[in-house]
Amino acid sequence: MSKFSDKLHGIPSFAGTKVQSVVLGSDEGKLTVNLVTDTTYTQPDRNALDAVLKDMVPSLFTYELEITKVRPDCDIVRNRAYELAREMSPMISATLEPGDVEVKSDGETFDVAVNLSGPVPSKEKLDFVRSELAKSFCQEINVAFAEKQTEETPEGDRKPDFVVSHAAKARTFKITNFKPIESKISETPEEAVYIQDVLMPAEEVVLCGVVTSAECIEYEKKTTGEKKNLFAFRISDGTATVRVTCFPRKPSYDHIAAIKEGDSIVCTCIAEIREGSLSFKTKRIDYGSAPDGFVPEKKQSKPVPQSYEHIKPEPYFDETQTDFFTDRSVPDSVRNDVFVVLDLETTGRNSVAANGMMDSIIELAACKIEGGEITETFSTLINPERKLSQDIVNLTGIKDEMLEGAPVYEDVLPDFFKFCDGACLVGHNIEGFDIKFLDYYWETLGYIRENRIEDTLELAHRVLPGLKNYKLPTIGEQYGYTFGKENTHHRALNDTVVTAKIYLDMKRDESRQA
Repeated sequence: MSKFSDKLHGIPSFAGTKVQSVVLGSDEGKLTVNLVTDTTYTQPDRNALDAVLKDMVPSLFTYELEITKVRPDCDIVRNRAYELAREMSPMISATLEPGDVEVKSDGETFDVAVNLSGPVPSKEKLDFVRSELAKSFCQEINVAFAEKQTEETPEGDRKPDFVVSHAAKARTFKITNFKPIESKISETPEEAVYIQDVLMPAEEVVLCGVVTSAECIEYEKKTTGEKKNLFAFRISDGTATVRVTCFPRKPSYDHIAAIKEGDSIVCTCIAEIREGSLSFKTKRIDYGSAPDGFVPEKKQSKPVPQSYEHIKPEPYFDETQTDFFTDRSVPDSVRNDVFVVLDLETTGRNSVAANGMMDSIIELAACKIEGGEITETFSTLINPERKLSQDIVNLTGIKDEMLEGAPVYEDVLPDFFKFCDGACLVGHNIEGFDIKFLDYYWETLGYIRENRIEDTLELAHRVLPGLKNYKLPTIGEQYGYTFGKENTHHRALNDTVVTAKIYLDMKRDESRQA
């Protein structure tokens, strides 16, 4: 290729011409040579180019020459750079605006600046954009990435309503033991995405995991009033657990109805946002599993902080824990482990980094269980650096003035990462809500969670079947606990302690029922 370029550039009219591509087409023995030039060419020079090609292309091949004439201006270069930058990652595609690409030119050289709302991509991605632009245009083009700079905020103002997602490439694993239920041979999936890494809506995403619960739910079709059944499965792949819903087709109904807890299934799903969270609806369900001995690939994390810097835990003492007249025994699985029961309040329900946006944490409350007893608490308000909506004030009781002077998440979450080190994280609907916020904000700071998760919502369904609903106050009534009614900061911590006691009681009952 370099020898051809040297000869090409030796022809006066083609001195600045770029070789965009040389393609061996589907027609046997035919090469298509595509050149890009910004100058006109004479017929003698075109004849000279044909002579070079005849000399260099083996006699067994024929060739076709395509010459694209391009004289770019700043708008043309900007549009192409914008398209290429959006190809680098789903996060950039979702957040980059045309105005984020700036182009300047002195007539010969173009300087392209791509201003991103997240971390600057790797050198390899920069080289990709640079090389693709070089193929498209003959002029010299310089490319630079930079994080978008926000204007200095006047005192008293707040940040924009959302912060930007720092999405990374999703990890995948091979699917084994595939057995079709609904998929055709041509639709057989080869890989599944780690559930933990599914952060954005998608037209099709393949999940594979073990069924931890299976439900058949009756519903009524709005159009006809006909009663039908749908199935809801919770599946886990070792990185996270997710709920998928399936509206079965008649031919596969009996097969899907037979799926039970402990089965390993493959769900080809549509991932869409509903009420601020990702919802998964199956397109196809089949049997399949991760490879034998599969261990999820770990993301690299910052080390656990050696000491608490901003928020320190406080010791907890409760006389009821030393009540000798009440059975406070817990199973060995609880006594020999460490648990952190937690609860968050946020600026909204948007727990998905869709279009690069995410709500913020405004309160974090947690307590630690060691040896079957509550030993420590961790509690703080968090300043989101923006105003709260009236709906959130009404829901949480937290007001803007309460957050003034509170630490920001960058200060709080490293300390909370240390508090949770080595513990199983517990919460009510923690998998559907709290952990999504924690994982997102921890990862923006470089901390990758490896803690196991246990959801009291799922535990209550197993231990207390048949309740009228599975809200925490309803579950608490079964064990004689009530939750605070006043919307105060201290209520959040007290309610977390009550949740921890409910959790211990449910684990005790679960052990007895086994």
